[in-house]
Amino acid sequence: PAPDLPRAANRPTLHQVHSANGTPQLIAIVGRTAAVYRGDRWQTARLKHPRSSHAAVVLAPNHHPGQLLIIAGTRQDTAELFDVESMTSTLLPIRLPFPLDDHAAVRLSPNRVAVAASARRRGRRRRGRGGPRRGRG
Repeated sequence: PAPDLPRAANRPTLHQVHSANGTPQLIAIVGRTAAVYRGDRWQTARLKHPRSSHAAVVLAPNHHPGQLLIIAGTRQDTAELFDVESMTSTLLPIRLPFPLDDHAAVRLSPNRVAVAASARRRGRRRRGRGGPRRGRG
């Protein structure tokens, strides 16, 4: 069994990626840390942004070996690519229309990923059960 992760965080994600030589490796995204399990210990690297309630997708092993796409998260509208071999993170030059959390992502093809999220945007007030309020008069 793998030892405990390096530190606790809110809603970490766990993934299996294959390195360039085909070796499966376990990777956890924990806050601002990417932790890769290498046989008997966790090796860690720092992400560009802290991640919580994010989505992550393992990219196609035969096109992008050992790479994990990390998308948004609480108060984040960014995406970054983590490479298991080099233990480096690259912030991608894209911005989502608004921060996402508790969303889902899936790899559609080697170069395409779909992201699904609720329509509720941060900062918008939700309507109550009775619908919109009406003014007096």
